[in-house]
Amino acid sequence: MLTVRGLLRVQLDETFAREGWHPPLATAVHGLTAAQAAWKPAPERHSIWQIVRHVIHWKRGVLRALEGDPPDYERMTAEDWAEVSGDQAAWEADVRALQELYEAFGRLLEALGEDGVQRAVQAYRQSSGPTPVARRLLNAFTHDAYHTGQIQYLRALQGIPLDRLMTAAWDGLGDRLAQVLDQAPALVHAYNGDGWSALHIAAHAGQAEAVAMLLDRGADLDARSRNAQANTALHAAIAGWRSDRRTAVVDLLLGRSADPNARDARGNTPLHLAAHEGDAAVAGRLLSAGADVHVRRADGATPVEVADARGHTAVADLLRARAAAD
Repeated sequence: MLTVRGLLRVQLDETFAREGWHPPLATAVHGLTAAQAAWKPAPERHSIWQIVRHVIHWKRGVLRALEGDPPDYERMTAEDWAEVSGDQAAWEADVRALQELYEAFGRLLEALGEDGVQRAVQAYRQSSGPTPVARRLLNAFTHDAYHTGQIQYLRALQGIPLDRLMTAAWDGLGDRLAQVLDQAPALVHAYNGDGWSALHIAAHAGQAEAVAMLLDRGADLDARSRNAQANTALHAAIAGWRSDRRTAVVDLLLGRSADPNARDARGNTPLHLAAHEGDAAVAGRLLSAGADVHVRRADGATPVEVADARGHTAVADLLRARAAAD
């Protein structure tokens, strides 16, 4: 059963680190230069860097209150939204401060327990009465999500090359891919804040032409995502949401010598994923490319067992026949 504390933990994670229905804050600030962080669309507007400092400022105030030392609201307000600029080291120090605050709130939730989030605390010295801890945390996390949207918009206004590349990969915009990579060829090896390369994104979206272009520009066919999945573009293609485009991308990747027996973080091979998706056409292509039908993933399941568990009879029969032939 999901408790109040458990729900707050989910919101904390999805606000900062893990994408739910919107990109998290860690993704929004990923990969920026100090100049990009300090950029403003107009003199009276705030920069990404100012927003980050604003988030840090008020989250520290929340922690002080929860530790029994409610801050002075008027002083907090007066100290907010100062102009900010600096070198890359200064910007990255503030990004690390965000990470440290996320970790601090995670530890706090663990320490509070279910009873602790139900108690009430004084939010500010000027507060007329105490506020339930759960409400205080809910407000803090929602505040961060609101400002994450602003940061994403400020990134879009700047036309940051990494962002343009990833969007073009998802949408299959070959002209834009070429334009970005002509200007910054090294971005073909870059990762976004969620740990995906442009090749992973294009493969997952079923954009065969974009996949081919990225490979022609030097994308690493065997590169692993830098996240919990630790998978290849072939894994990403098979797990893609556009099943009608899956076969074309799989054929392309296998034709470029993608490893049909590569394992992700859970030990899944591409054949395990094809079995999970119930895609007999892709399973057949993987088998033809040398996929091992007997391989077991971390939980011990073979591709046949995955297909059986999912009720994908056609794939299970195909795999069982190959296993028997071997």
